[in-house]
Amino acid sequence: MGEILQKKYRFTEACIRLEKGKGLYSDSKISTAEEAVRLLQGELSGYDREVLCVVNLNTRLRPVNFHVVSVGDISQSIAYIPNILKTGILSNSSSFILLHNHPSGDVTPSGQDIQLTRRVVEAGKILGITCLDHVIVGGGNGTFCSIRETGCVDFEGENISLTAAEIFRVGEDKDQPERRKMTGKEYAALRKEQLKEITDRLEAGVKEYMTNDVNFKKVLETMSKFHHYSANNVLLIAMQMPEATHVASYGTWQRKFKRQVMKGQKGLSIIAPAPQKEKRMREITDPKTGQAVLDADGKPKMEEIEMMVPRFKVEKVFDLSQTTGEPLPELNVPELTGNSENYKAFMEAMHKVSPVPIRFDDVEG
Repeated sequence: MGEILQKKYRFTEACIRLEKGKGLYSDSKISTAEEAVRLLQGELSGYDREVLCVVNLNTRLRPVNFHVVSVGDISQSIAYIPNILKTGILSNSSSFILLHNHPSGDVTPSGQDIQLTRRVVEAGKILGITCLDHVIVGGGNGTFCSIRETGCVDFEGENISLTAAEIFRVGEDKDQPERRKMTGKEYAALRKEQLKEITDRLEAGVKEYMTNDVNFKKVLETMSKFHHYSANNVLLIAMQMPEATHVASYGTWQRKFKRQVMKGQKGLSIIAPAPQKEKRMREITDPKTGQAVLDADGKPKMEEIEMMVPRFKVEKVFDLSQTTGEPLPELNVPELTGNSENYKAFMEAMHKVSPVPIRFDDVEG
């Protein structure tokens, strides 16, 4: 037999490392996050299109490096979450600050800016890299806005409030192009309009369901299944899916029950609390007298405080029938066993110690 020749295949090792790019130079030492942001603030204000970059920090909040994540057009820059966090992981950073510019000079956060910030904050929790802030720089004038200081995004919460699919999604919702053009105020108005729409439906549902015996029975049946939901949300669930048995958010089905919402399923709209931090001014009072502290002009002194203000949003939940996956855990409660041989003595003792009369009557009907 002839010699059998074996072909050799090469299996290449991939080496992933950071590579130095261009530098920014400063007349003073850059040793704090604020100094790094200030330097990049001046740099970003001169661009004629949106540029997104990240400043990676070590455990002492000193800048390690910065990375230009993406360059877009006049009104947008494409930012995928893995690209934002990539250099932080490679730099072994403990935290980071996100920056991008608005060439128009208007530093008001858009709806897309807020949504991106929320996703980046949640992604940082998963990977153990803290997002400290997202700063928007105005083109030409160098003004800036700290999204952290606006209070529209919670940077402090420890719990992860978005699913992995929501955080790391690639692509956009069908209405995202419209949202991109919105300012923060316009996006808040949209959320308010959505909430009004569902409360109007709720008001109509109250009239319809509470004046009809058959529909009212459906509401009571739904209440028996969802005792931990408010009366408003119980009614909303009954209006949208009377046959619902167990509902939860998309993320809760995944995290707690190892179940997945089936493709094409439409969520049920309910009203969920979404408190926000707001800064308010109040009079300074003397802790001993309770009276207002006055300034040199005899006017009450004021102080700025941060407080949680109740807000609400429309949230989507899905019924068990809309999901697939592992079966729900069940409580195997054994039947009650035993006897009532001491029942008579027990009731006699109850009659003697009870401060009110006890009697048994036959009730008709």
